[in-house]
Amino acid sequence: MNRIRKSLFCILLSLVFVLLAGGCHRDSTQEPPDVGSVAPPETGDADDPYRNYPEQLGVRNYEGRTFSIATVESDPSSFFVLSSPEELTGYAVSDAMYVRDQAMLETYGIDVQYQLYETNITLRQSVGTSISGNLYVCDMINTSLSDSILSMYPTGNLYDINQMPVLDMNLPWWAGYFAEGATFRDKLYYTAGMASGGGYFSTVYVMMCNLNLAREVYLEDGSAFDIFQLISDGNWTLEVMDSIITDYTRNLDGNEEISVYTDLLAYAHMRTDITAGCHFIAAGGKFSTLDMDGNIVVDLDNQTTQNLVERLAGMFDEIKDNYNHAAFTQDNEQIGAFVDGRALFFGNSMSYVNQVTEMSDDYAIIPCPKGDSAQQEYFSGINTYTNGYLAFAANITDPEFVAYAAEMLGHASYYRVKPEVYDETLCLRLAKDPRQIAVMDTIFANLYVDLNYLNSFAASAGIVQNCILDVNRNYASEISTIQIALPLVIEKFEKDMP
Repeated sequence: MNRIRKSLFCILLSLVFVLLAGGCHRDSTQEPPDVGSVAPPETGDADDPYRNYPEQLGVRNYEGRTFSIATVESDPSSFFVLSSPEELTGYAVSDAMYVRDQAMLETYGIDVQYQLYETNITLRQSVGTSISGNLYVCDMINTSLSDSILSMYPTGNLYDINQMPVLDMNLPWWAGYFAEGATFRDKLYYTAGMASGGGYFSTVYVMMCNLNLAREVYLEDGSAFDIFQLISDGNWTLEVMDSIITDYTRNLDGNEEISVYTDLLAYAHMRTDITAGCHFIAAGGKFSTLDMDGNIVVDLDNQTTQNLVERLAGMFDEIKDNYNHAAFTQDNEQIGAFVDGRALFFGNSMSYVNQVTEMSDDYAIIPCPKGDSAQQEYFSGINTYTNGYLAFAANITDPEFVAYAAEMLGHASYYRVKPEVYDETLCLRLAKDPRQIAVMDTIFANLYVDLNYLNSFAASAGIVQNCILDVNRNYASEISTIQIALPLVIEKFEKDMP
């Protein structure tokens, strides 16, 4: 593995700590940490009972033993092209990672190394072959569910995480990463922990608002459109967005018709299943939950879900002709419309933010709208097809060492790297002002992973997506029909899990 590819992977690895955002805190007087100590810096909450957790657990020294992480190489966001963390570079995130890894070696004698595989299939085959042949390949596995780890379930290749000594998945550097429905029978966790390598920066679904164009928008009561105030008041809803899009577009033409091309000026909507699905989730339409016993519960055959699908279908129906317009079929035209100042809103993965940082107009990163004002929280959907799944190989040779190494890596990253990623980079460089920072906290406080999305139980996820994207007016009957097959599919999925 050359230095460039390793550097890019480590950059992606650092991005996962956006999910632990408990608020963007600033401390301009903080000095770079000393190499050789992973004790947390003397900032933040002095009463934090976990700051000295390594001392409470007991500091151990493994005399340079390697802790290897097998993962699939992913494309990092171009916004974070930093130098190799094998030396101090002057880049905050890179240097924080460098200090952390050096301190892991100096303090605990743990040498953290990464084994990168080009594809999920290669990783799956390597781990599977190794275990079946009683060979060693890695201490920890990090990959996507759909392509790799899911196939390891029935083969018995995974270790029960909760049976590991000195590894407590309820501690802050782990528990804060979980989303509802993201734990699979104690074998696998969807986590943005530093040790997992998940690239959260590129997977969180957000919207963006062109603040220059927003100054031309007025609400129904005649007041100026203030996106920050709507969000803080809890009034940023589907109806409000639909009304703004419709009125703004009509004003552009000077008539009562919503035109095809000029609608692109008001709202650029990507033609992907994930986009529609994330709108659905953000509006409160979660596909699946877990009950108190950890059982998967999927209930789409209810009036609330059908009403939400109908409302979203109606919104997309108004602009459905745009999907076939030449401007929409060009590569990157949707993000291009926003960057060029021709779109009021743009919704997609946060990885696209790097393309708007240099636009001449001002922008705001905002959450997807709620279903209605009665909804308590804003939800942000997560693209689950990236590295974010944490598991341990069933044939790890020393569970005590592996558990301790993972715990210390999580703790050190929580206190060292996460502040540089979230506070200094995402909030300070991208958010720009206090109101935007508050919105970032709102987005990352409510990230959601849906089991039904991952597994498409009885194709229910696909049906809802098609109802929204294709404006299929048979959505009510389609949602109802999946109830016949849904219980059997879930039961089979659970039986396949070791």
